Amino acid sequence: MIKLTRPAKPAFLTDEREAELLEKFQEDGSAVWKNAQITESLLQASQNKCAYCECGLQEVDSYMEVEHFKHKDKYEDEVVHWENLLPSCKRCNTKKGTHDVVEEPIVDPFLMVPADHLRLDMAYLRHKDNVGDATIEVLDLNSIDRLVLPRFMITTQMEKNLNSIRSALDLYLDNMTVRRRNKLIGTFKDTLKECQPDTKFSATAATFVHRNEQYIALCTAVQAEGLWDEELEQLHRASESIRLD
Repeated sequence: MIKLTRPAKPAFLTDEREAELLEKFQEDGSAVWKNAQITESLLQASQNKCAYCECGLQEVDSYMEVEHFKHKDKYEDEVVHWENLLPSCKRCNTKKGTHDVVEEPIVDPFLMVPADHLRLDMAYLRHKDNVGDATIEVLDLNSIDRLVLPRFMITTQMEKNLNSIRSALDLYLDNMTVRRRNKLIGTFKDTLKECQPDTKFSATAATFVHRNEQYIALCTAVQAEGLWDEELEQLHRASESIRLD
């Protein structure tokens, strides 16, 4: 889970329109939140990922659902309140069910920094406080097949990527040709691009990389050779900003 920035409310969702949609929901239970302007804005905000588990949305087995942070049955006045809507996969939406986030808070990634409440232990999320504990349990964020195994596969791939950077660096230091320089920097950037906010399970990838002693050593070596450019710095900072402890 990473921190998200909520976009401006869709222009069509005026106070008057919100009142009309609420009345419609109260009359017949219609899914009034299923509007393209709502779903598109939410998908853009999460970069096509579930706001909770970071799986990809709008794929074969993971289509987006509009999730009501405060459950619509108990807090029906907020059924189309913009600040109450999140993009979620069906699994997280179903797991959360009717959980009352007012009585027992969980992380709202639009309002809270997940890293303040969650940490990563190997491929498992662990809690730092009661909010983190409730978040993990309510959303089942340590489901083995659905989440832990994908996180493990990502960390395995990141380890391979770092080894590839190390090999490219050794070759460059042995013979400082343009081709070897470009190979080194390209491999480095490609690895960091897999740790950006728009990639699936980006918190896992970023956390693994920034904790890794080999990564730290590689950064130092590339900087010492004068090869650390602005794009590398931007990718490094962006990935570091979403890491968990």
